[in-house]
Amino acid sequence: MRREDWRVRVGLLGGAIVDVTTAWELAADGHEVTGFERIAAA
Repeated sequence: MRREDWRVRVGLLGGAIVDVTTAWELAADGHEVTGFERIAAA
């Protein structure tokens, strides 16, 4: 299998600019990206 044929499912923790940029680049390469963000208690 060629590397170009690989598609992975990725989970990213956090919503900082680095996390969002990484998710964007992975999705642009065809990977399935899910982001998780902690919600602060009220």
